[in-house]
Amino acid sequence: MLPSLQCAFERAPTGDPMPNAISIRHTPLVANLGIPSADPTEPTHASIVYVGVPSTAGCTGQGVLRVLDGDDCRQQAVFYDGAWLLHPSVTPAIGDLDPEAHNGPEIIAAAASGGLVAFNVDSVGGTTSITRRWSTTLSDEETPDRWGPSEWGRPNDCLWGGVSLYDLNDDGVPEVFFEGAVWDSDGVRITTVVDQSTPSVSYPVIATNGAAMVIGDFDSDGKAEVVAGNYTWEYDRANRRFVRDDVYRWGVGVPSGYVAVAELAEVPGRPANEPEIVVVMNGSVFVTTLEGQGGLGGTALATIVLEGNEPTLRYTGGPPTVADFDGLPGVEIGVAGGIAYEVFKLEPATGGGFELRQLWSQVAQDQSSNRTGSSVFDFNYDGRAEVVYADECFARVYDGRNGDVLFSQGRASWTWLENQVVANVDGDSPAEFVVGSSDRCASGAGGPACPLVDPIDRGVRCELDSHCPTGGVCDQGFCRCDSNTECPANYLCSAPLEGTPGGTGNVCRAQHVGCEPGIRIYEGANGLWASSRPIWNQHAYHVTNVGDDGVIPRTSETRPYWLTPRLNSFRQNVQRLPDSTEPSADVTVQSISAYCGDTSATTDLSATICNRGNQDLEDGIAVSFYAVGADGESRTPGCEVTIATLDSGQCTRVECAASLDASGLFEVEAEDQSGEEECEVANNSLRTFGQCVE
Repeated sequence: MLPSLQCAFERAPTGDPMPNAISIRHTPLVANLGIPSADPTEPTHASIVYVGVPSTAGCTGQGVLRVLDGDDCRQQAVFYDGAWLLHPSVTPAIGDLDPEAHNGPEIIAAAASGGLVAFNVDSVGGTTSITRRWSTTLSDEETPDRWGPSEWGRPNDCLWGGVSLYDLNDDGVPEVFFEGAVWDSDGVRITTVVDQSTPSVSYPVIATNGAAMVIGDFDSDGKAEVVAGNYTWEYDRANRRFVRDDVYRWGVGVPSGYVAVAELAEVPGRPANEPEIVVVMNGSVFVTTLEGQGGLGGTALATIVLEGNEPTLRYTGGPPTVADFDGLPGVEIGVAGGIAYEVFKLEPATGGGFELRQLWSQVAQDQSSNRTGSSVFDFNYDGRAEVVYADECFARVYDGRNGDVLFSQGRASWTWLENQVVANVDGDSPAEFVVGSSDRCASGAGGPACPLVDPIDRGVRCELDSHCPTGGVCDQGFCRCDSNTECPANYLCSAPLEGTPGGTGNVCRAQHVGCEPGIRIYEGANGLWASSRPIWNQHAYHVTNVGDDGVIPRTSETRPYWLTPRLNSFRQNVQRLPDSTEPSADVTVQSISAYCGDTSATTDLSATICNRGNQDLEDGIAVSFYAVGADGESRTPGCEVTIATLDSGQCTRVECAASLDASGLFEVEAEDQSGEEECEVANNSLRTFGQCVE
């Protein structure tokens, strides 16, 4: 991880209608809205969409819709109308509500006065504007629909949920979901989903402050389901209503929770094509089947209590992510709580059944909401997802294997349900990640109480001296420093944490002062990060429920992502959507190790080579090891190994001995000998530091 700040939006332009509304309290969204690039010779690229709100506003404050250029963070358009201010804590959704018109995707946000508002973004003559397309109405198409806390008789409720889009009717036009209500593409209310645990209240997702609804045809019967933490409902197209389909094993009367859906295990007696449901609620993580034996309700497979919740449940826990965190078979679950970010794996239990095992835990500070979200992405093509998570004080990227902090930057938020997202926001192929801040970050400026230096950040990572841009020296993978002037902006020269790999001198660790409310976009150094899609369209994001152009697919045409190994995830973006009709291989170097050999003149080198594509390799893979010079360019050959075959999804470890010093920077290249084009060639090599281990 060698990120740098690509751009930031921290000040409104001159003449802005609400210049103090810069903070963001929800998940930032990414989509190509068809806005021309600043350079007319360049194609259009994605924009960042969010509701800006004053830092001093509470959870029921009012904000404006902002659209930013994904390349340089300049504001492309803002919508302000005193009659249509927006709810700042609800994550909007982006999708094409009228795909036949070819006008591009719309933005649907929650109105501060209740209900939803849809917006069009148009660019004419070099000017981009946002116009209101509709606001929600009841079925008579005239009476305003102010669906929200005031209509529910709870006007002081905060809303922390999100808008979701899905094509219920399989007609190529999506419906809009929010807090248990459903509207058609013109904003006319169709139905509501009634929570049977509190029949007097007509919305299901009441995990204190709302949650984004998860919708899909998860049992492959051609009908869409809404999945919440305590029930599943199936859509009856003929009567245009949802019918309760499932009550989970923990019983009626239990409040809903935050949900992810993915394939976690082969459960005896259950169809192989059905995924499992992950629910976070009441300080615990639950895994259940979609439906139990005989339709009696989902079968609870395993549960585990989040850290800090024993003996008293104090920290709710936030929306879960699902991804391959460790590069081993199967996928894992990531959850942020009040005092820690934790990753769990569902495994067979001794004596039968299943259990959730904690893979790792890392300290976090989130005692304001204790229910923030996260996202995941495989930045370096190695088959393991990194975690992108921000607590009250710092936005971080964690190693998915062990929780080691790879990157940290100061930010501030009283935290809601927001997560930071990863997407190709500027059209240059490599992914970027987008971070929002909601309060002034400087110490004493009204934000949360934060430490000056990130207590779990080991320091700025590097491979070469040139990766330490202000004169520091790269030693054992970290930029070393003698003073703050040798550290990048917003870092302090500090003593290394205990356990930091050997080397001399202090390291540059993230500090908290200097952060501002708004949006920041980070990019990888030298364009080495993996490519990604140019979209993240809603809080309940999974990769097959929206096209790159914002079109929501029909139910019958939505790929069951949980059945595709490379797509079996939730709230993870991907390098690309593989085309199953055109299979291709993808050779990747996953890891490198270098150890002292039997004599002082040799080094034992090893690497793990994987085929992440969907076609077997049968013509051999040549694997070459090199020592990289201090200039980062020259290479000394070490040794070579040939792998005869490598099936799709398979990994293998190769070893050889080389006449090289075990310490220093090593590189491994793996080349498919068939001559066929791969999915991605940028991941065919990897560099890492070796350390002499006796």
